[in-house]
Amino acid sequence: MTDKLVELIISCFSGNQIIAIAVVGIALLSHRLKAVLEFAEHHSRRGERFIKESLSIAVLGDVERTMLIEDLNRLIVRAATGLDASREMRSQIMRLIELSKGDLQLRTFVRARQFLFMEHGMLTVKIDLASQVEFLAAGITSAISFAMAAASFVAAVAIRPMEPLQIALCVGTAFIMTAVGVMMLFGRLAMLAGRRLDRFIQTMPSEPRTTG
Repeated sequence: MTDKLVELIISCFSGNQIIAIAVVGIALLSHRLKAVLEFAEHHSRRGERFIKESLSIAVLGDVERTMLIEDLNRLIVRAATGLDASREMRSQIMRLIELSKGDLQLRTFVRARQFLFMEHGMLTVKIDLASQVEFLAAGITSAISFAMAAASFVAAVAIRPMEPLQIALCVGTAFIMTAVGVMMLFGRLAMLAGRRLDRFIQTMPSEPRTTG
């Protein structure tokens, strides 16, 4: 299926069919994304099942059992939220949620998970230059997409006379550009959540550290 979609995109490029390219590209992305999500879900469940079966072995020592329970908790959290968080990170997340008094919620950390790291036992937010450029590009792309969607819709309504096929193309372009704009806006949510977390962490008083 993927090979056929790629061949169709190439043929659309040769015929300068921009709308067809966009539709096929979205279909290709959806097909790939579905396969990746199915594999990740299956792999995570298989890991949980393996650990649960290992915990049932009576000869396991306390250390091994503790390590397996920690891995199981990590897999369960990752399956539920997408966060591949260690025990220390989970503890820090819960602490920040409590300190925020409801201002921060778990979904904020889930959205910003790609920017979360542990340094010296503390949860930190790291946003690199590439992510900032991507955030800016997504904003510009969404604005252009919405403008093109509005222009296409106005053209379909206001310009007369117009053939039915031309009207259909304008309306289709408007819907596609709207979808692209919405996708770009959703892509900015991770950065917005990361910046929000970073501001909250920066305003927190630093905890005294003891040296042994």
